[in-house]
Amino acid sequence: MMNPQAILDLPECFVLQKPPDWQVDSTEMPDACLPGGGGGFRMSAFVWAQLPARRFPLALDVDCHRGFLHRLDVPSSGLILLAKTEEAYYDLRLQLATGSLSRDYVVLCHGFLPPGRDEIRARVASDRSSELAASTAGGGTGRASLTRLRCLTQALSCESDAMSLLAVQIVTGRRHQIRCHSADV
Repeated sequence: MMNPQAILDLPECFVLQKPPDWQVDSTEMPDACLPGGGGGFRMSAFVWAQLPARRFPLALDVDCHRGFLHRLDVPSSGLILLAKTEEAYYDLRLQLATGSLSRDYVVLCHGFLPPGRDEIRARVASDRSSELAASTAGGGTGRASLTRLRCLTQALSCESDAMSLLAVQIVTGRRHQIRCHSADV
């Protein structure tokens, strides 16, 4: 099992490498394992081990998401931004909201991205009581969402399945936005 790593440790924030099977959480308890033996681990427990609550009170603050500025799905890996202070948390939230801090990803998708397609504007509806989310490209419910795309390469798998490697920038940052918008490719 891979453990998270601090990639950048600044006085006001951390950039952490989240390996697969780790959950970015803001739960009440700092348990290392997910409820029900989900096979994953909590990023908050890792943070608590690195930054004890007496030195890092934001780690206890569920209203500030324990300092986490965003999340990645449990099976995904990538960089996570974590504020160490309340001031840094709100400053970074403002930067995310105004677009001065971008979130870029590399995503492998089933299917070929149509030529000339460089963005997806579709509503994303998410049920917070479950892991379900749906893109509602034809209108409907959900929150307006924007994802910018750039095709890096396309290929056929050994089973002749079409695959696209995409550079993705989420502009609006909705829950499950990449997954929902990738389904529209």
